[in-house]
Amino acid sequence: MLGLDLTEFEGLDELNALTLISELGTPKAITATAHKLARIFYTVMRYGVAYQKRSEEAFTTEHRERQEKNLHRRAKEIQS
Repeated sequence: MLGLDLTEFEGLDELNALTLISELGTPKAITATAHKLARIFYTVMRYGVAYQKRSEEAFTTEHRERQEKNLHRRAKEIQS
């Protein structure tokens, strides 16, 4: 079915889910995760693009880089 394998969605970015829960609360995290799945499903169905799951290591690296960038930005704002 256009490269969509539902077994790939088991444990869908568990670290991402935990981050969302801690930042938004459980109800909003559930909605955000459902929206993420809907976007993935739409892309697969509309364009026939296969879903490419990121590894946990890649997600963790990207997440850390975003956090560092945000901290630098906030520190710069505080100094101004």
